[in-house]
Amino acid sequence: MRLLTFSLLDKENIKIMSNHIQIDIEEAFIKHCLEFNRFLFKVLSLLGTDITKAKVTIDTEKSKEIGTELSFSHKINLNKYLPFDLESNGTKMLIKLIYQIFETYKSKSILIIDELDSLIHPLIVPILNLLTIKLNIQMFYSTHNVSNMKYLYNDEIYLIEKDENHNTQIKDLKEYDGYENFEKLYRNSLLGGVPSIEDINFDFIDDLEEVDGK
Repeated sequence: MRLLTFSLLDKENIKIMSNHIQIDIEEAFIKHCLEFNRFLFKVLSLLGTDITKAKVTIDTEKSKEIGTELSFSHKINLNKYLPFDLESNGTKMLIKLIYQIFETYKSKSILIIDELDSLIHPLIVPILNLLTIKLNIQMFYSTHNVSNMKYLYNDEIYLIEKDENHNTQIKDLKEYDGYENFEKLYRNSLLGGVPSIEDINFDFIDDLEEVDGK
């Protein structure tokens, strides 16, 4: 058993990497991990998180399989490490997103993310957007958080909705050149893609109460 103080994403990704690197992890693998560690903590520092250090245990004694355990220390107790699996869903998702950005940068590929901000704070999204721009990464992501519209240009936004026949409609906002507050336009139903709530009522609750009364 050997203990290395650098950060990785999670057990699944390490196993995937091990299929290519196998037993020879001494140089390229560790160098890659250390590079990600520096990148990770630079970004976490920008975001003001309280994570201070990461620790990975790699066991390579008896097999080509790489068994690992990832944990983080926090400012509240620098001497204790919390296993990655016990971190909050938001923290785990943030670290995974940072990892994806890092790997996309290294591979010079395109980053595609479904529901980018489903678990992270919405104000982190524009920072991640800016980070991908600085790294010259082309990113496509879906979201249901309309506040993202405040940080995007009209040629960066596409609205997707279903018509009455359940066909998917995709609309770009290129014709709205010169507008700055697309969130306001969207909320006022001027762009489409807004769920219809005009005919919604909760009369069924009365039926539920009658059933409970019986």
